[in-house]
Amino acid sequence: MTGCRKGEVLNLTADEVDLSGRFLRLVDTKTGDQWRPVGKAALDLFEALSAEENSKWLFPAGRGEGHVVNLTKPMAKICIMADLEGVTAHTLRHSYATVAHELDYSELTISGLLGHSSNSVTSRYTHRVDKALARAADQVSAEISGRMGAEDVTQSNVVEFSQ
Repeated sequence: MTGCRKGEVLNLTADEVDLSGRFLRLVDTKTGDQWRPVGKAALDLFEALSAEENSKWLFPAGRGEGHVVNLTKPMAKICIMADLEGVTAHTLRHSYATVAHELDYSELTISGLLGHSSNSVTSRYTHRVDKALARAADQVSAEISGRMGAEDVTQSNVVEFSQ
């Protein structure tokens, strides 16, 4: 529901999630530091995770220090539950972009939602989340949440998928 790369999500810490600003303050992405808009449906999940965990990571490792690094088993469980085959974490990023396209967002808006690099000099000086991108992120994550049938995100749902 974010369009983020796998590593961007797995590396998330609670202090990188700005619930009131509705964005992620990503410090280590493929294209550098970013403020990435995130829809309410995804933020609700992050809020549930940060409230329950006693770790700096939103997705702490099951054992030892650090965060989750391998999604093979969780993705296999999710795919079984959703009756899907051949889906990877990166497939979800493509699906996010596809949903945004189906909602008639422009390629430029989708690029911004995915955090693709911008060649604009101005973008290097502006450090705020574009309101149009924030609205788009909200609509795309809500659409994906609705398609998943996720009317109410609870901690039990999050724990079930992370085990």
